[in-house]
Amino acid sequence: MKKLFVVFLLIMAAGFSAAAQTIVTSDQSIEVNVPNWRIAFQGGVGYRLAKVADTGSADLNDYLKKLKLGYTYGGDITYFFSETLGAGLKFNDMHSSQKADVMVTYDDGSKHVGRLSDAIDIMFVGPMLSFRSFNLSNRNAFYMNYAFGYVSYLDDAELMKKYSISGGTLGYMAEFGYDMAVSENLSFGLGASLFGGVLSSYTRTEAGKKENVKLDKDSYEGLGYVSLSLGLRYNF
Repeated sequence: MKKLFVVFLLIMAAGFSAAAQTIVTSDQSIEVNVPNWRIAFQGGVGYRLAKVADTGSADLNDYLKKLKLGYTYGGDITYFFSETLGAGLKFNDMHSSQKADVMVTYDDGSKHVGRLSDAIDIMFVGPMLSFRSFNLSNRNAFYMNYAFGYVSYLDDAELMKKYSISGGTLGYMAEFGYDMAVSENLSFGLGASLFGGVLSSYTRTEAGKKENVKLDKDSYEGLGYVSLSLGLRYNF
């Protein structure tokens, strides 16, 4: 991660030498000011891609399937050191939650009704490469972003007792979208994103006590999801 961050800083520093773009037509040259900075904020819906294992309970299977759908929000900042190529930083979070009342049977045969709940956040942050292509009027733009960074996982859960599961791993992001200008500097954007990552271990915390759990390879927690979003972009 440290090497990636150093490369990112070098790319950003090199970009400050960029100048206005010159468009050459058949009989004249026209200088067009292309925005170097793009600051984006977006929100939308997300859907986790990991397959839900059969628990043997139809109600629990339905609960876990509903937990795959949630909302996303995030932002990114990019500096373009040419008309088409830039580098920046990406942040995104997906949140999903569910609650249900369930009956738990203990080893002694006794049964108790209690609350089952999960509130999951999957957060991505990392350096990003960006590619853009303007339309003929230089107002609207198609873009593609690629990032590699850190993915954190947090589940504030309850099954008779409250506990939390947390962990982190390396992950990636790929997205494409289209920005439509609404003023000189402001654009409205549509985007589709893919996030990926796999959790191989986690920390379980209950009543102040922490336990580190290493997962078997066939029970790794998939953190990948797709997101469709809308947002505003500020270009200057």
